[in-house]
Amino acid sequence: SKDVARPTVRVKRRFCTLRARMHVSFAPRTWFAKQRKARNETKARRWLARSMDRSHSELVKDWKAWLGAWVESEFESVLPSTSASAVESTSETLLGTNWETDDKSVGVAPRRLSAGPHTHLVVLVNGLLGNSSNWECFISNLEADGRTGHFLLHPSQTNNMFGTYEGIDVCGQRLVEEIQEVVAENPGLQHISLVGHSMGGLLARWAVGKLYDAKKRTVAGLQPAHFMTLATPHLGCSGESAQPNHVPFIAWTPEPLGKYLEKAAVPFAGLFLKRTGEHFFLKDGLPLEQAVQNVDAGPLLFRMCHDCTEAPYLSALRAFHTRTCYANVSGDYLVAWANSAICHPSVLKTLEGLQKTEGGCRFIVSDDGLAAATDRCLQLDDELVSPSRTESLMLRNLNSMPWRRVHVDFKETVVPLLAHNHIQAPRRWLNWEGEEFVKEVVKHILELEESWKVSSGDST
Repeated sequence: SKDVARPTVRVKRRFCTLRARMHVSFAPRTWFAKQRKARNETKARRWLARSMDRSHSELVKDWKAWLGAWVESEFESVLPSTSASAVESTSETLLGTNWETDDKSVGVAPRRLSAGPHTHLVVLVNGLLGNSSNWECFISNLEADGRTGHFLLHPSQTNNMFGTYEGIDVCGQRLVEEIQEVVAENPGLQHISLVGHSMGGLLARWAVGKLYDAKKRTVAGLQPAHFMTLATPHLGCSGESAQPNHVPFIAWTPEPLGKYLEKAAVPFAGLFLKRTGEHFFLKDGLPLEQAVQNVDAGPLLFRMCHDCTEAPYLSALRAFHTRTCYANVSGDYLVAWANSAICHPSVLKTLEGLQKTEGGCRFIVSDDGLAAATDRCLQLDDELVSPSRTESLMLRNLNSMPWRRVHVDFKETVVPLLAHNHIQAPRRWLNWEGEEFVKEVVKHILELEESWKVSSGDST
C-alpha cells in the first residue's frame, strides 16, 4: 500500500512546490504593477486639480505662448523681422479662433461697412461646431463692394463649437435674444436679412418664427428682406437612403456595413450630438405617423414646417421678400441634394447632366434666377405628397412659397468631398477654392437688394 501511495504524495508535493514558486515569481510583478498604476492615477488627479485651479484664460495663454514660440522658431529664417504681435495673430489663426474670449463672443465682431446710417441688418448664422469667424470670407468680400454701406453685418456670436449640441430650440433662443439686442442698440435699422449655413439655416428659421409679428408682418420690429440658406438640412435627417433627407455618407457606404449604419444612425446621433442629434433625426416628439394628426406634439423640425401654436414658422418665412437656397449636387457627405434644395429627388433628376453656363461661376450648375425668389413656387405632383410620408408633407409646406434654387457642384476642386464646407469657405487655408463661389453669393445678395429697392421704391 505504501508503494501505491508514495507516487501520489510525491506528485502533490511537486504541485505545491510549483504553485509556491509561481506565486513567489509573479506576485512581486503584480504588486509593482498595481503600485505603478496607483502612482499614475495620483499624478493624473494632481495634474487635473492644478488645471482646475488655474483659470481658462491662463491655460489658453500658456498654449498660445508655446504655439507662438513654435511659429517664431519655425519661420525665423523665412521671416526674420516677425514681431510679437504678428506671431500672436499667426498663432490665433492656427488655433482657428481666439479662445481667450468668452464663449459667447468667440470669432468676428459685428461690422459696420461705412460711417453712414445703417438701415439693413444682415445676420450670418454658423452651423454645427462653427463660430462667427467662419463668415470672415463672406464679410471681406462684402466689404470689398462699394454698394454695402447701408449694411450692418452681424455674424452671430452666441452659438459656438460644442454649444451647438444643446438643441435647435436652445440655440435658436440664443439667436433670438442676440438679434433683439442688436436691434435695440441700433435704432436706425429698418430691414433685416438672414444667411445661414447648414444647421444655421434651421436656427434662422426657428428665430424668425419667434420674432415674427403677424399683425405688422415684421421680424424683430424690422421689415424682412432676404432669407438665404447654404447646404441646410431643411427636412432633418434620416438613415434610410431612399428618403430625400437621407445622410449621404450612409448611403455611400457599401453593404453590409451600410445597413448597420442606417440602424445605428439615430442612437449614435443622440449620443454624440445630444439634443441637436435628436432634432436632426426628428426623434424629439411624437412618432411621425402620429405627428400628422397632432402637429403641436410632433418633432421640432416638423413643427417648423407649419404655423403651429408655439410660433407661426411658415408665415414668418413667407413674409420675406426673397428666399434663396444653395444646394450641393455632389460631394456633400452630410446634407443630401434634395434636402438642401427643398425638392423631391425625382424633380432633381431633370437637372442631371446639365452644362454649366459660360461666363458664370464655374461651380454653379443651375440657377433659377431672380424671379424665382419672389414669383414662382415649385409644384409637386400629388403622388409625391402623401400624409403617410411626413417628409413629403414638409416639402409641400415649404414649397408653398417661392424659392430661388441655386445648384452647386464642387467636383472640380482638389477635395470635392469638402463641398459642405466649400460652399461657405470657413477656412481659407482649406476651402480656398470656395471663395470664388462666395463672391458669386455676395453678387446674388447685392442683385436681390437692388431688385428689392426697385420694386419697393426704396432708395435707402
